[in-house]
Amino acid sequence: MAGRPRSRAALAALEAERAAAALANGDAPQPDTFSTPVRTSVANPAPSIYDRTYDRALLAEWWREHVAEIERTGAERREMLASTGAHSNLIYAKFVKVFGMQGLPSDLIATLLEMSEADLQSYYGAEYLAGSAEVMSLVTANVIRMATSGNDRVAAKVAVEYLNRRGGEEWRAPAQKLEVSDDRKPKAGVIDSSALTWQQRAQLREIILSATGKGVTGLVGAAVESEADTDSEA
Repeated sequence: MAGRPRSRAALAALEAERAAAALANGDAPQPDTFSTPVRTSVANPAPSIYDRTYDRALLAEWWREHVAEIERTGAERREMLASTGAHSNLIYAKFVKVFGMQGLPSDLIATLLEMSEADLQSYYGAEYLAGSAEVMSLVTANVIRMATSGNDRVAAKVAVEYLNRRGGEEWRAPAQKLEVSDDRKPKAGVIDSSALTWQQRAQLREIILSATGKGVTGLVGAAVESEADTDSEA
């Protein structure tokens, strides 16, 4: 946050990061000429960059500062919106357009502006679409610049990706068919009862009865009874 003095924890974190980067590059760490040194002593040595407790303290300090910044920004936004008149007005329109450029969905924007989503769409729907369109135009222009550049190292990759999405079917990459098979469990086979003799069907019926304790119904039971009647008549 610009204009705010650095806290001791933030200064220590900055020096620790620079020292780690210097050690990784094989260079001796250089002191931070823009910060005050951290006081050390035998009883209170400088915290190590590998000290997890110290890392948690830095994270807590960073989180507190950012939460305070979020709350301050929200208070300023609410104060600004409270001074506006009835819808529609330029202040709300500006907020909606900026949030639209950032890609926030309309329901979240309505929550931030403390209004209903229906009112947002009714009064500021054009600004929401304009913000999204403007940032899309900027990104697209940058992509085209990279794709058509003769000096950019990723020009070919960006060009192929652009044509893949905008060039039609002839430029689209072929779809890859992924087949997944599970060989962990053997699949149970299906018994074709029409290929069994009457004796085999009767045995199958007895096996099912003993396994389930229930009567055999359906195709197997009907087939066994029909075969038994035929054989008895014969």
